[in-house]
Amino acid sequence: STQSRSSAASDVYKRQFDISSAATYRDYQDALRKDLTANWRDLFATDENYAGRDAAQVSVLVEQLMPTDRPPIIRPQAGDRKRSMLLLHGLYDSPYGMRDLEQFFCEHGFHTRSLLLPGHGTRPGNLLEIDREEWIKAVDFGVRSLHREIGGDIYIAGFSTGGALALRQAMIHPESVDGLFLFAPAIQVPAQASQQVLKGLGFQWPPFQKLLDRDFASYESGCLDATIEVSRLGNEVQALLDDHPLDIPIMIVAAENDYSIKTDTTRTLFENRKFGKRSKMFIYTPLDGRRTPGAEAVDATPAGRWPQYQPVELNSRFIYTMAGRNYQIADYSHMALTMKPDDPHYGLAGEYQYCHHYFLWPGSARNRNRCGRGANNEVCYGERKMIGANSYSVSREQTVVRRLTSNPKFDRLEHEMSRFIGQHIAPTKRPDRER
Repeated sequence: STQSRSSAASDVYKRQFDISSAATYRDYQDALRKDLTANWRDLFATDENYAGRDAAQVSVLVEQLMPTDRPPIIRPQAGDRKRSMLLLHGLYDSPYGMRDLEQFFCEHGFHTRSLLLPGHGTRPGNLLEIDREEWIKAVDFGVRSLHREIGGDIYIAGFSTGGALALRQAMIHPESVDGLFLFAPAIQVPAQASQQVLKGLGFQWPPFQKLLDRDFASYESGCLDATIEVSRLGNEVQALLDDHPLDIPIMIVAAENDYSIKTDTTRTLFENRKFGKRSKMFIYTPLDGRRTPGAEAVDATPAGRWPQYQPVELNSRFIYTMAGRNYQIADYSHMALTMKPDDPHYGLAGEYQYCHHYFLWPGSARNRNRCGRGANNEVCYGERKMIGANSYSVSREQTVVRRLTSNPKFDRLEHEMSRFIGQHIAPTKRPDRER
């Protein structure tokens, strides 16, 4: 059936990464654009979610999902090393979620390229029986194309599953990667045992997560095969970290109360020096209980220093004002790290509202409707829970929690990334030294 995006895998877009090793990045883009166009034409014609949509809109939608190839906005000066950045999205996502990071890196002298991981950007059914080896093949191709076609120093920015793939690439092929930017890396995901049990019982979709999939940029339905593959990828990365010490610049950004990955595991690995002496970690965490009420936390380090292997804490609970409206940010979510708050799709006033944690059984429909209406006096922004949402001390009894899908402090994140680049990624290649 092709009556919804949750349908089983179609022949329109294959799960395998079958690009020839001799192919160029442009060849990859051309083949992918053809596959995506065929997939979305089919969905526009058959999926009731897209009834009434003009088929001419397919090309616009496809371009928002397509991997991009952008030269640096600030060109290297004579004698400077070229710098390239491969951007890897997370499970269920697409390159759309990396577009603001891409703009930042282009502005800081990187030639950027992104990938659409196999099984993504089309319909959730294309993740059924997915094999993480196909994602690994895609990353190998992306890194190889940068070395072959652009040259210079190669960096990877990965979100969630993309972060785990980036770490694996750096450890398995250390000669191919000069540094990493990791956003909520999926080094460990919760409930791995229960995923295996559900799969053994014959489930394909996690309970309560086979949804209508109205978000063009990301799947809303969950798929057990894919989440199990991410769990196995994370286990592999943890094992590799024990045997493959890293000595490249690595910046890690995470949310303390992340629902989708276990931030505590990443933090422990960082504090145990598994990421090397040139690594820095930033964690968004509610700091209102540790600070003067109402005060904005700059970070948790004295005098702006970065003590080695001590994560910097950034406050994730505050009031944010944008376009004359106040938004109560109760906490940061897994999805909140990489997008600007004014993004037209995922931003605070964007067209997409994440309310799936209010499942449609008696008593929850009202909260789900309130979550989606967008009235500021009824909504605060935070992380989801399996059933319902967090209860936050800053929320009144009548307030519901909408999952935060953008980063109100993206400008602060840009500042920290700029600072990290200035300290650890010189414009000209030079011998490693203590910093």
